[in-house]
Amino acid sequence: MKSIPFKRKLLQTPLYFETLGKSVSYQEYYWQYAKPSTLDVIKKYTIGLPALLFSKKRKILQR
Repeated sequence: MKSIPFKRKLLQTPLYFETLGKSVSYQEYYWQYAKPSTLDVIKKYTIGLPALLFSKKRKILQR
């Protein structure tokens, strides 16, 4: 899945969300409807912080 055009098309594909009662693209859902919970944010920046930092470092080193 390295093809950027494929990823863009996938993001723009309409999906039906029962909670909304309508079809929206994943991109629209992510930007307008998805809200991370407080617990998700806390986990990401406490428990998940080392993994987050190491993954960023790996990406930089791969370039």
